[in-house]
Amino acid sequence: MPSTSTPTPTPSTVQSIFGGPTCFDSISTVCPELQSALEWCIDGTTPTECFCRELAKSSCTKICQVGEETADYLRWALGWCENYNIITNTMDGIANFSSYWEDYPSYQRTAYLNFFPWTWRVQYDPEFDHRPLGNGSQPIPTCPSERSKIGSFALINLIVLLVTVILGRRPVLNYITCRLCGRPEGSALWPLVALLLVGLQIAANFANAVIVRASPGFGNISAADLVLLWCSRPRIAWIAACLVSVGKEYGFYFSISTSALVAEFVLQFMGAVYLGRTVNFAVARHFYTDRIKGVVVGANNALLMYSGALLWIVGIGAVLFQIAYSFLGIRTLLVRLWESRPKQSTPETRIENRTCIRASISTKLRAWVARSQKSMITNIQLLKLGIAEANSKSFKFNVLSLHTTPVINWIAMLDKMGLGEEALKRITFVAAWMVPPFIGQWLFWAGFVKLADEL
Repeated sequence: MPSTSTPTPTPSTVQSIFGGPTCFDSISTVCPELQSALEWCIDGTTPTECFCRELAKSSCTKICQVGEETADYLRWALGWCENYNIITNTMDGIANFSSYWEDYPSYQRTAYLNFFPWTWRVQYDPEFDHRPLGNGSQPIPTCPSERSKIGSFALINLIVLLVTVILGRRPVLNYITCRLCGRPEGSALWPLVALLLVGLQIAANFANAVIVRASPGFGNISAADLVLLWCSRPRIAWIAACLVSVGKEYGFYFSISTSALVAEFVLQFMGAVYLGRTVNFAVARHFYTDRIKGVVVGANNALLMYSGALLWIVGIGAVLFQIAYSFLGIRTLLVRLWESRPKQSTPETRIENRTCIRASISTKLRAWVARSQKSMITNIQLLKLGIAEANSKSFKFNVLSLHTTPVINWIAMLDKMGLGEEALKRITFVAAWMVPPFIGQWLFWAGFVKLADEL
C-alpha cells in the first residue's frame, strides 16, 4: 500500500514566497521544526502573519551565522515582520516585533561581532584574572570612555608635534648633542634619525601592549596584534615636513622634516596590515552598501570605520605615487613618454625606459652610501671635539635666537644630505598629500572605538 504521508518540505518552497538570503537554505538540516512551521503557513489564509508568529516563537540560532549572512537574515526577517503585532496577530504595526522575537538578541550580537575584521577584542576575560579573591571579589577592570580614548590620540599627537618642532630644530639638536648632530654643513645620515623615530614609536606601542597584557583579565591578547593595530593610529608628527622651507637660510628643519616624513612612511606601511585588512573584509562582504543600516546595532559606526580605511587606501596610494613621481625618476620617464608619443612603442624603447629608472635609483643609492661613509668618519671626529668642548664649559650656543645663528650655504647642505634644492618643494608637496590618509585614519579609529563600545 503506497504511503500517504506528506513529503518533507524544502527551503525553496519558503523562499519562493518569502524570499530570504542564501544561508536560509540550511534550515532543512539545522532547524527542521522551524521549516515545517513556516511551510505550514504558506497554505494558510494569512501567510505573512503566520510566518511572523512562528518565527517569533520558534527558536533557531544555527542558521546564517557567518560574515554578512546574519545581517542579511535580520534585514530579511524584519522587512517582513517589522509591522507585525504579536498580540493581535495582525500587521497593524503597534507592537514591536523584535521585542517578542526570541532569537533577536542572539542574532544582533552575532551580526555585531561579524562587523570586526579580526576575531580578537580588548575586553576582560575572567579566565585570565589571577588576582587572589581575598575577603571579596575583585572589581572588574574597566576601559576608558570613548571620549578619553579619542582625546588621548589628539593629546599625544599634539605633544609629539610640539616636541618634534622644538627638539628637531637644527641649533637645538646641535646643542643637546654636543655638536654631534645638526651641524650646519649637513649630513647624509639623516635616514638613521628616521629609523630611530620608527624604533621609538614601535617600542612605545610594544610597552603599551605589555601593560595591557599585564592587566588582570587581559592576558589573552596578543602583543604583536596590538602593536600592528596601534601602528594604524593617526599621527601628526609628519607635519614637521611642511617646515622644511622655514628658515631655510639657516637649515633649521631640513633633517627633521625629511626624517619625520620617512619615519611616517614606514609606520604607515606597518599600519597597512589592519587598514588593508579592513577594506578587504568590507568589500568581500558588501558592507559598503546600506544593507546593514538600521538593522544591526553599531552599523553606522562600522560604516564609519570601513569608510575611513577606504579613504586611507586611496590617500596613501596617491602619496606613494607622488613619491615615485617626484623622487624615483617616474616623472622623467613620463616626460620622455609624452615627448615620444607620436612614435610607436618598441621593445627597445621599453627596455630603455626601465634602464633609465633603474639607473636613477641606483645612482641615488650609491651617492647616499658614499656620503654616509664620509659622514660617519666626520661624526666620530666631531663627537670627540664636542665632548671636549662640553667638558671645558667653553661650548656656549644660543639655540633659539636667529640673530646668533649664522647663515649657511643651505644648497650645499641639501646636496650633502642627498636631497637637492628641488627637494624642498617636493617634500612639502608630498606632505600635503598626507592629509587624506590622515583623515582616513581618524575616521577609522573613531568608528572602531565607538563600535567596540556598542555591546
